[in-house]
Amino acid sequence: MTRTIAVLLAVVASICSFAAEMDFEPYREAVQVLLADEATPDVTLPDRLRERGLRKDPAWPGITGFGFTAPITNRIGYGVIDPATETVVGFTAAMPEPPVPMDVMEPDAAIAIARDFCSRHLPELLADGGEVRETVDEKVTPLGAWLVRLQRLVEGVEAPTYAEVGVRVYDQKVVHFRRKHVPLDAALDLPGTVTKERAIQIATDAIPWDDYIPLFWFDVEHKVSAIDGVQRNVWSVWGEIRRKTSRLKTMGMAYRWVIDANTEEVISGESSKCTKELWHRYRKAGGPRYPSNSYGAPSVAFKDSEPLYSPDGARVLFRSTRARDGWPAYLNPNPSLFVINADGTGLTCVMPYNAVLPQWSQDGRRISCIRKGELVVFDAEGGNETTLPTEKLWVPLQHVWLPDGKLVVHVCKYGNLSRLLLMDPSNPEAAVELPKTCGPNGSYGGMSVADDGALLFISRENTDMSPSRDQERNRNPYSLWKLSPISPDAEPEMVVKYLAFGRTVTPAGGGKLITGTVANEGLLIADPLTGEATKWRPPTPFVSSIEKPFVVEPEDCCFAPGGETMAFASRWWDYSQEHPSRRLIWTSKRDGSDLKQLTPLDTEPVKVAGTEEAAE
Repeated sequence: MTRTIAVLLAVVASICSFAAEMDFEPYREAVQVLLADEATPDVTLPDRLRERGLRKDPAWPGITGFGFTAPITNRIGYGVIDPATETVVGFTAAMPEPPVPMDVMEPDAAIAIARDFCSRHLPELLADGGEVRETVDEKVTPLGAWLVRLQRLVEGVEAPTYAEVGVRVYDQKVVHFRRKHVPLDAALDLPGTVTKERAIQIATDAIPWDDYIPLFWFDVEHKVSAIDGVQRNVWSVWGEIRRKTSRLKTMGMAYRWVIDANTEEVISGESSKCTKELWHRYRKAGGPRYPSNSYGAPSVAFKDSEPLYSPDGARVLFRSTRARDGWPAYLNPNPSLFVINADGTGLTCVMPYNAVLPQWSQDGRRISCIRKGELVVFDAEGGNETTLPTEKLWVPLQHVWLPDGKLVVHVCKYGNLSRLLLMDPSNPEAAVELPKTCGPNGSYGGMSVADDGALLFISRENTDMSPSRDQERNRNPYSLWKLSPISPDAEPEMVVKYLAFGRTVTPAGGGKLITGTVANEGLLIADPLTGEATKWRPPTPFVSSIEKPFVVEPEDCCFAPGGETMAFASRWWDYSQEHPSRRLIWTSKRDGSDLKQLTPLDTEPVKVAGTEEAAE
């Protein structure tokens, strides 16, 4: 009976949810008017307008939206509705699909385009009897646009008429628009008698605790604000306050007062947690301190990761989110593949698209990777791509090059069926299946090639059993296997039985392998000759930042041929917090000595090798 009631309630809730879905069709024409403007990119609305969740923004409370396209990726445009007034208040175009032009227009040109657009779609902003304050955000948005903020002022007081216009930097198209307008109450007395200095003094006198003092004033705004449904001329004053006896160097409490600009009445006062949005406003105003939470951490300019030496040790292949031609930093590009010489010169992007699990060919002339679920082979200098097909629904995962130029590829189906295929890039249609299992119900992990040309690969045992059956295997479910010769008829041989890690393996020199990637969790070095796996933790040498030294913590470790030199990824910090942090590739001797920074701090877009072929 209880179950029946629960099912009925679920059905009723589902019906009510469907019935309560907002109908966006009445807004179609108004949105089309915005999108038909000569300044906007071409957008075709779908047959049905479906609700689309919008990111919360204190400047635009209560708005909702509908998508322009199916939400398959985050590259989706949407119209914006204010349900309270039942009006269309803007739109946002879809994020651009790279590669895009690297041109960047001047912010002043964006202001002119924004004003012109508002003259057609928010004429109240530019009407007689007031003026417009224009500001442009310092960074290009992920839409690839300068965000222009247009605030109407009457007698120097902010009126409730405001617009945001995003103008795309490479084609001057308006890709973002928000508008709001409320007519001013004729009874308002503007600009009022209270000056900015007097408002700050009133706020100082109104601090609710005797043992607190003001440290810094920010966002002191003279505006018309609706309070209890009535427009009032007020000062909105934000202050950083702290106990007189406090010795903390972090940001103090943020407190906001609302003060009548004619009567000096303190209408309201309240403290606020340091949200990310509030902290950015504080810093933009020149606030000297940082909050104690994570908002004070510097942003990350880019991340270099997963270095891999070429077979001759002369170059290092790695993944990175660095900007590259066609993928500017404002698009927050996904990791792609870069190559740099071992002496730190010749940084080049060889694969600009999102790519994972790259591998060098044994002769160092080609590179392979997984891109969009396909195994791709291309020249080490970039371009000349070949896609190696697999059967439908079989997705390539791990792979490794053999000395004869062929590849062994682990393909997976439905997340649990695994096969090893022998594939030849010169004849991609032909593939030979290697032994199916290595141990009972095994699945495959990282792969490598031994010095004698044998295939080394990880197999993960089925651990769906009671822990009492095999405690050690449940804690260490991986094992290392060897296949020689590499053929369908060969029998694999287990060479290392118990491994705690196995999703990735990296040559460690001397025929040994590293399993695992995160140094602070501990790594294993497996020796196929002895069958032993020993724990290894990379050294943590020191390096100097702009102001003070910090510890380099190696991750994604790999070794050059011979095993004496290692490359790894680690964070670079600027403790002055004036510059974004970066994750760089470093090199050192095996014991941590002779530490060198391999990849540069430079954030300029990197040239893409074989650009024409890659763009195709």
